[in-house]
Amino acid sequence: MPYLDKLKAVLIDFDGTLIDSMPFLFQAYSVMLLKRGVTPTESEFRELTGPTIEEGVLLLQRRYGFNESVEEMLKEWRASLAPLYEEEMVPLPGAMDCVGFLKKRFKVALVTSAEKGLIEPFLKKSGLSFDLIVSKEDELPSKPSPMPYQEALRKLQVVSGEAIAIEDSENGARAALSAGVFTLMLSRERTTLESENVRFVADWKQIKEYIESRYG
Repeated sequence: MPYLDKLKAVLIDFDGTLIDSMPFLFQAYSVMLLKRGVTPTESEFRELTGPTIEEGVLLLQRRYGFNESVEEMLKEWRASLAPLYEEEMVPLPGAMDCVGFLKKRFKVALVTSAEKGLIEPFLKKSGLSFDLIVSKEDELPSKPSPMPYQEALRKLQVVSGEAIAIEDSENGARAALSAGVFTLMLSRERTTLESENVRFVADWKQIKEYIESRYG
């Protein structure tokens, strides 16, 4: 297991990692498809974790040939997601405590393909803040491209060997790994992802224990 000589930054994914959003995102995806006579699937939904909302809607529109434009479907999806982010979604257990611990010791960034318009109401409600947010508005190729993580490293002025990423999806983990960043992956089940630079963790308590025992 790699050991960083000096940890300077922690780069955190948003959906499914910091917040318990996946059931709500699957709900919005399912409603959109069922409304159009298409059966939603878990495997297809996983394809949409990493890409931006626009990319996800475009994929669905092209795959099923929906009559509506991408713009119309985007408006519908955003309208269904906005109140869920602001009112229903909550941080995963232990996330608030761990982020508070990390912010006292390291630079902490949010690295996501989500839109700030969806993220910011949640952050305001929860009281969370970050040294940097890399989001859809940065107009970078989405995960699994390494560019969102490379942008975070550049703006935080750290190199890949001085950072740890926290992710929950294969697309996200592949993005971090491709940027050369050691990754803690929130997953109770092993995935097809294999790398000496990934450590699987069950929850935020384990994340805090791992980082505190080595770099705290």
